[in-house]
Amino acid sequence: MKKIIILIVFLISFSANVQEIKTTIEEVDTINLGVFEQEKVVRYTIGYVKICIAAQDYLDGVEVFYNRYKKWSIETKKGDSNYEFYVTNFRVIDSVFQTVKEQIISKDTVDVYQQTFDNIGLGSLVDFDKYIEKGECAIYNKNGIRQFKIIRKFESYYVGPLNAWGGRRFYLLNDETYFFEAADWVS
Repeated sequence: MKKIIILIVFLISFSANVQEIKTTIEEVDTINLGVFEQEKVVRYTIGYVKICIAAQDYLDGVEVFYNRYKKWSIETKKGDSNYEFYVTNFRVIDSVFQTVKEQIISKDTVDVYQQTFDNIGLGSLVDFDKYIEKGECAIYNKNGIRQFKIIRKFESYYVGPLNAWGGRRFYLLNDETYFFEAADWVS
């Protein structure tokens, strides 16, 4: 009986923590994406959107994580609580990094999927917000139609002292769901 009560309390507290957190929108603006011409491109699928950036820019972004996770996976001892996390994540990052480097030699476009990183609990590894804000990318919707205007919303929420967030979320026109977010601060 005691186990059932503990389970019920856990489920109630878990369901309370899963609630949708409403954000405050502080500012909204439009980003115009202009001409994007690159010979070698990484086409990154994140949800229903494809973001294209220069292949070298993608490799430069991933290389930071590649080096970091390689170092951590070598330095962390077996039996350490983080060992499996670092080794598993490094294997995935290494695989994607090496695959893009190899394929971009013979292909103009290499596809990478966020789902690959979601499976191990990692984000995109590349600061796509910087490329969107500088207009150094091409973005396509789920129908493959190029988007030339992106809505950027500066949003935040505050639930408590250790549960707050502020950043930028990017939306396609006439879409209520953001396709990418960048945290500017977290508490």
